[in-house]
Amino acid sequence: MVFECDGKRETVSFGDEQEFTNAILKLTRTKKKKIYFVQGHGEHGYDSYDDEGLSSVKNALEKLEYKVDKLELFRKQQVPKDCDVLVIAGPTKPFMPVEIDALRQYLEDGGKAFIMLDPQSPSFSEILGDYGIEVKSGMVFDIVTLARDPRGLLITGFEWHDITRPFMKARAMALLFVACRALKKTESTPEGYEVVELLKTTPESWIKQHFTENIAPTADDERGPFAVTIAVAPSRGASGSKEKKTRLVVTGDSDFPTNRYVGAFYNADFFINSINWLAQEEELIEIQRKQETPDTFVLTRGQQVFIFVWSVIGLPLLVLLIGGIVWFLRR
Repeated sequence: MVFECDGKRETVSFGDEQEFTNAILKLTRTKKKKIYFVQGHGEHGYDSYDDEGLSSVKNALEKLEYKVDKLELFRKQQVPKDCDVLVIAGPTKPFMPVEIDALRQYLEDGGKAFIMLDPQSPSFSEILGDYGIEVKSGMVFDIVTLARDPRGLLITGFEWHDITRPFMKARAMALLFVACRALKKTESTPEGYEVVELLKTTPESWIKQHFTENIAPTADDERGPFAVTIAVAPSRGASGSKEKKTRLVVTGDSDFPTNRYVGAFYNADFFINSINWLAQEEELIEIQRKQETPDTFVLTRGQQVFIFVWSVIGLPLLVLLIGGIVWFLRR
């Protein structure tokens, strides 16, 4: 299939919804939006192919016609003006004051940021508090978990939002977070902004501040449910709001989009949809990438017997018969 627009042409060999969308984007976008991944504080490598890297989501973003690059904020000391979305994925070291100032200024100027934190990450409280987000210490555990790793959280509590709407409409509400910290919407919401707790744990969850092997809940542990993802955006109809205003998505886990976990449930879709929302590409949020599944044929007992007899007995006998005929004719 061939797509044409303003003298440009894109050919799609076979069809999947994502391939059609990519072709249309290439033809209609006049400018590629740019996403910067902050590096230099122990973050996940934005182009690394190891288990802890983010190469899978980086490649997915590039297929959607985003430009992706790294930002060493300690060198630049400011966020580039061409940054459409800034990603901070699991820092383990604190940011310098000059870097914090650069982040604060970027957001005050209407920037968009996706901040993914872990229990060992700096809390960015000096910035996130201004946008109605409290980052709790400790690690969240839940009885409703998957598997052998007790740090794993099966997230099924979704709040209605542009990012989560496709999942809720399709009843595809399941994400896997690992080693997660809790977030909270503060009591005082910043003027002109809407703060939404997008994802929550179950009421059976708890926070451990200090633990080794014993993670069982005690009377001293704070109990859930806890928010693990919060989105911030200008309130609809807020006076004085302009099109370019601050948007934030903050999660209490940075492992879910890594190469190790991105294929679990709808982790990849949630990451990409969050980026699309931050970049104000809402039309892309509705697109669900579907996994191609092979056709399955169910054989009856008689068909199974026929295939077995033909392949194990019939076919070898046929070869012998043909060989015998050829030998007889050439005698």
